[in-house]
Amino acid sequence: MDLTRMQIAFTGKLRTMTHKQAIDLARALGAFPHNRPVKTTQVVISGIIEKPMDEALTTENMTYAENNALQVINEKDFLLWCQQKVQGYLNNI
Repeated sequence: MDLTRMQIAFTGKLRTMTHKQAIDLARALGAFPHNRPVKTTQVVISGIIEKPMDEALTTENMTYAENNALQVINEKDFLLWCQQKVQGYLNNI
């Protein structure tokens, strides 16, 4: 999936970086990230969702994504996109 020029948001705990780092990286690689889904969000990137046993494994952002039929991808897919973008830049040097 190519996230270039797409409106994205992050939810859950990311294993490899903070949300701020992920937002900065996504912005540097051509996506339009937000702290939370907004009306124009197209894709939500989901990290780990940790909740007590008696609570559903969801977040407000995931509920928003479900209610608005947004595509949800995991952190690994986000990192693969980042890797492909960086490799593309390196190939053009």
